[in-house]
Amino acid sequence: MKVLLVYAGLSPGGVTADLRNLEGGLLARGIEVAVAGDLAGVRRHARGDVLVHVFSCLPSATTFGAIALAKARRLRLIWTPVFHPSRPRSWVGYGPLRIMEVFDRIAPRVARLADGVIAATDAEAAHFQRLGARRVEVIAPAVDKTTARLREPERARVRASFGLRDEPTVLLVARPDSARRKGLPFAGAAFADLRSRLPDARLLLVGHGPADELARQAGAVAAGWCDAERIAQAYDAADVLMVSSIYEGLPRAVVEAWSHELPVAVTDRVALAPLVHGRAGIVVPSADVPAMAGALEVILTEPGRAREYGTAGRELVEDRFLLADHVTRTMALYRAVSTTDGRTAAAPGRARRGLGSRC
Repeated sequence: MKVLLVYAGLSPGGVTADLRNLEGGLLARGIEVAVAGDLAGVRRHARGDVLVHVFSCLPSATTFGAIALAKARRLRLIWTPVFHPSRPRSWVGYGPLRIMEVFDRIAPRVARLADGVIAATDAEAAHFQRLGARRVEVIAPAVDKTTARLREPERARVRASFGLRDEPTVLLVARPDSARRKGLPFAGAAFADLRSRLPDARLLLVGHGPADELARQAGAVAAGWCDAERIAQAYDAADVLMVSSIYEGLPRAVVEAWSHELPVAVTDRVALAPLVHGRAGIVVPSADVPAMAGALEVILTEPGRAREYGTAGRELVEDRFLLADHVTRTMALYRAVSTTDGRTAAAPGRARRGLGSRC
C-alpha cells in the first residue's frame, strides 16, 4: 500500500507537525508515503494502489480537490478534518469572514464521501457521526515521547538561552498572523493583569519577533519561530503554558506541554479543555481576563499544585497521546478501509472507539 498525505500549503504549525510525525511513523514501519501540499502534487501521486489521507476542513482547492479526485479515481479516502463542532461559533467578530459560518455548516458533510474520518475528540467524532460519516475513529494528536522536568543547573542553562533568569515564566505558542483565533489581545491583557500581581513575571513568546505588538509588552521575550528542538527547550524553560484561543480543534501545544510535565491554563474554547479541567491545569472562560490572570497566578505561586498538574499531564500523554499508538491505530484504519469488508463494517455514523476516545 502507498499512502498520500495531503495538507494545503504545508505551512508550519500543528497540522503540518502531525502530518510529518505520521509520515515518519509510517515510513519507519515500511509504508510507502508521499506528501502533497498542492493539487499538482495530488494529481501526480493519486494513482494506482494509493490511499489518500486529507487533512483540514478549510476552503482550499487542494483539500476539496484532493477529496474529489480520490472519489473520481475510486481511491480509498481518509479525512482528518481538524474540526471541533464549536468552530462555527468562533467566527463572531470576524466581519465579512463570518461567511465561514455558512461554510462550516456545509463543508463537514463531505465526510459522507470518505471511507473513514479521523477525529481528535469525542465531541468531534459525535459531530461527524450525526453528519452520516460511514466510519469515524477517534485518534488524537500525538507526540513521540515524554520527558521529566529539567533539574538545575540544566534548566537554568536553558532559561538563560532565552534571556530568562528565575522569574515566573508564562509560555505562549502562536504566530501574530493568527492573532484573532489565538486570542492574542486577550493573552496580552491577561498577562498585563498577571504582572500587576507578579511584577517580575515574564511572557515567553514562541512564533513572535521583537517587532510584533505582543512582544513589545512589558515583560515579554520574543523567541521568534523555533524548530522542534528549540520549541522543546521553550517548554522546559517555562513554568506554565497559556492557551488563549477562541478556537482550537487540534491543540497540539497542550499535548506537547504535557509531554514536558508543563501545566497549562486554557480557555474553555480549547478542544481538550475537558481533560485539562482540575487535572492537568486550569480552564477559564474565554475572554475573561481576571480569570486567566488568576489561573496563571495560582500555577506560578503554588509549586505543589503545578507539579501535580504537570505530572498528570505527562500521565495523560503516556496513556493516550503517544505517536507509536497513533500510528498503529491509523494504520489499522487504513487496513480496514482497504478491504471490501472494511468499507461496510461500520454502520453509517458509528464511531470506532479506542485509546484516544477518552478525550
